[in-house]
Amino acid sequence: MEQKTPHIDCRTCQHFYVTWDKRFPKGCKAMGFKCREMPSLAVFKSSGVQCLYYEAKEKKAATSLIIPDKVFDSNKQWDAKAENPPSDEK
Repeated sequence: MEQKTPHIDCRTCQHFYVTWDKRFPKGCKAMGFKCREMPSLAVFKSSGVQCLYYEAKEKKAATSLIIPDKVFDSNKQWDAKAENPPSDEK
């Protein structure tokens, strides 16, 4: 019985990209080609070997939006109840 090998998920690779070509919507920058299926699957079908160019994407650091007198952290939910709305009285 043949054992199935897990294929590489190209969406987590830094060389993977989505093209504008309807016929070949996926591509690999490292190997320089576009295809209809995941590039790692095309490599495996043609060579019988898993892709050797796979490099995991680096995780992006969380960004903060700085507003005068306030800091909004993108990792935290905005707490509207903590803020005192300015009064319209003059």
